[in-house]
Amino acid sequence: IQISNDSKGIIKNNTIFNAKGNGIYCHKSDICIENNEIYDLTYPAIGLSSKSKCLLVGNKISNVKCNGISIRHANEVIIKDCEVKNIDESGISISDTESCFIQNNKITNCIISSIESYNRSNVTVTNNVISNIEKNAFLCYTSGFMKAINNQISDVKNEFVKLTYKGCGEFVNNQIVNCIKQCYCQNSSFFFFSGNGDFKNITNDQKKFASNKSIDFVDSFFDDEEIFCIKCHTKKRNTFILDCGHKVFCQECAQESLRNKEKCPLCRFPIVKVSNGFGSNVDDTCIICCENRSDSII
Repeated sequence: IQISNDSKGIIKNNTIFNAKGNGIYCHKSDICIENNEIYDLTYPAIGLSSKSKCLLVGNKISNVKCNGISIRHANEVIIKDCEVKNIDESGISISDTESCFIQNNKITNCIISSIESYNRSNVTVTNNVISNIEKNAFLCYTSGFMKAINNQISDVKNEFVKLTYKGCGEFVNNQIVNCIKQCYCQNSSFFFFSGNGDFKNITNDQKKFASNKSIDFVDSFFDDEEIFCIKCHTKKRNTFILDCGHKVFCQECAQESLRNKEKCPLCRFPIVKVSNGFGSNVDDTCIICCENRSDSII
């Protein structure tokens, strides 16, 4: 089912399985997706994109080889009372999205994470039941923000939360069972952990919580190796991988990843081409303002 170009409506009480693409795809529209059962797919069961505004209620999603629900460049999304299970990537994946509320869902048996927020997304996660996650319950990166409160978390193989590449968030009063470590925070962006089972209360914002004696302060992590290829760690990042446009490899490693049909290590989009970009100024300044450094690919 595809909904696009300023459409409005309700998708309700359908059973969708063995589809070649998404079960439901919403582009630039305002849609309610309610009480559908979607399973046995290669691509995300529900895909929301391009300034869409969507309400997802009571849907059951299972056995998906990518993400269960994929949200890209949406305006506002509410996901509640859904069941997401047996997902080969993340249960719910949010990128470039202004506002996403995830509440009262059951998410289980995911390989990468139950919920991930990246590329400046703003995600609020409350009162969900999350279990049997192969890597991290929550994953935030490339400036993705998450506020996670009062969730029940159990059986997470790695860290409860992973923050990397400037991912940030607040994680408060979550019940955690059978998880060996609270967090992996290798970045300089804000984080705050409090009341998460037997784990310590920690933050890297000493000014904001200076008067609170129950919180331990940890230093922010500044990666001196940020300019180097994340595969070989020796040569500089100088190549864009397409279609996603991330600049994380040197040219040699990018070409190797292309030959091996790998995915982008940040967003997991397929690598279909590599490019060094095209500049006009020898000194690497923007050709329009002639002041700032050229740092964008169009």
